[in-house]
Amino acid sequence: MPASGRCYLNFVFSTSTLLASAQGATSFDRYFTTRPGYEYVAEASYVDGIYNVILKEKKGDGGQLRELDDGACTPKP
Repeated sequence: MPASGRCYLNFVFSTSTLLASAQGATSFDRYFTTRPGYEYVAEASYVDGIYNVILKEKKGDGGQLRELDDGACTPKP
């Protein structure tokens, strides 16, 4: 990722059903601004039929991971 600037991530999850032999996809778009000196982690999950994507950031010197808010994708307090 760039040292700082606007980023766009697109997560595409493949979906299928065994009985109907149907296939499709579900996607999540995330826009956020990176900051110099920070590292970013994306956590994608599928639990009980629900897909979710969480973005987190931490200072590059070993700071704590903080979840980014989905709205403006800024650190949550």
